[in-house]
Parts: sequence; structure tokens; C-alpha cells
Amino acid sequence: MNIFIFCLLFTSLASVFASPVPSGENRIVGGRNGTIEEVPYQISSLLDGSHNCGGSLINEYWIVSAAHCFQRDFSRYSVRIGSTMRNAGGTIHELDQIINHPNYSIPVTYANDIALLKVKEPMDFSAQVQPIPLPEQYEMVPEGEFSTISGWGTIRWLVGPAADIVQIAEVPVTSREYCATAYGQSWITDDMLCAGFPEGGIDACQGDSGGPLVVDGVLHGAVSWGSGCALAGYPGVYARVSYFRDWIRENSGM
Repeated sequence: MNIFIFCLLFTSLASVFASPVPSGENRIVGGRNGTIEEVPYQISSLLDGSHNCGGSLINEYWIVSAAHCFQRDFSRYSVRIGSTMRNAGGTIHELDQIINHPNYSIPVTYANDIALLKVKEPMDFSAQVQPIPLPEQYEMVPEGEFSTISGWGTIRWLVGPAADIVQIAEVPVTSREYCATAYGQSWITDDMLCAGFPEGGIDACQGDSGGPLVVDGVLHGAVSWGSGCALAGYPGVYARVSYFRDWIRENSGM
């Protein structure tokens, strides 16, 4: 998850004055140890061979992730698929393309925080490697609907190590109004979706960026940003995949 808009210092100060951050136990904040068979669409993007962000398989060549994860030289990135573990197992694929949304505009705003990755060689599907369906253009998720998030990100805000085993958690989708009240109307745009409990306690965190938010077996979100992780009153913010459905189709054929 990307650090909140202004800067790391602002976010760190905000976490000091907000409700305490719940501690995790070797997991995405508030989640549980999982297996890749539970989330076979989950991938790990690698920067110089180490876990950097998450992503979601949508067919044998293409992956959906977050644009803020891919701001360095193309040659430094690859992906690991089919592994429960962050740093071992599965197979590593070289990338043929990284397509960041052309209107992504960090640091002005985190709008349009979505990317497509294409691997050089097709991925072989198995119990550990499966694509996830995409929503229809502008399809909405009802407020209160539970979603599944997963990844190998930091297990505690500011002080936590990354998870070695893929972590899985369930969080409810919030209304746009609730999210805009938390962050300010100008920061929550139509291409974003928010999810989390009002009291906090469960959330994606740093290193989970680009990873999936899934509702009823459909990819509806890609982890994008938030104020800290799992803080009361601050839901996680995700790129709303349905908003970008036509863009994904135009660039990947999916």
C-alpha cells in the first residue's frame, strides 16, 4: 500500500495521534497465514529479485497491479507466480511489458493507480496458478460486501517485517461518502474503492500494493494507498478495476 498523499513524515505523525495500530502475528495486518491454492491469482512482483508489490493474474500473459509499484527501470522487474512463500518456490517470469496508466500522476494524486504487466512466456495454469475474472465496466460493489485481500506486505505499520507466508484477510467495502469523509473529498475519486472496518484492525500494508481485492471471485480492486495501515477511521484505498475495464481490454485484449 502506498504511503498517504503528502509524505512519510505526515503519515507517521498521523499514526501517532490516531488510534493505536493493532499488532499482527506474522500476517497482513489482522490477517491469517494462507496458501497460494486459496489465492492462485496472486503474484509477487520482484524488484532486483526481491518482493516489491503484489498483483493479480488475469490470463496466461497479463497481470493487473498498481502503477506506483513500477517507477524504476523496466529491466529491474520480474514476477514470481505459484508460491505461498514470499522469497522461494513457484516460478519466476521475465516481463515483456509494463504499461502504467497514462493518467497516473504521483505526487499530485494517486488517481489512476493501475498497471498491466505482460510476461514473456505464457504461464502454465495449475492448482497454484489461475487467472481471476474481471468485472464489467463501472460495475459497483455494494457497501458492506465482504472482500478478500492477500499479499506478503508489512505485518505492522511502521515497525513490522514483511510476511514470509502469503496472508489473507476479509474486509468490508465502504461507501464512497465514508471514505471521502475520512480522507477529504478531493482525494477520493471515481476510480477508487475503499474497504476496511470502522474500528480498523485489518488492512493491507506496505508491500501489498498492487495486490487483489476480490469480491465473489471477481477482481474489483488493486491495493493502492491509505493513511497508515489498519488505523481506525481510515479504510484502505484501492484502484477500482471496473473503472479501468475498457482500458484493460484495449491494452491486453482481455
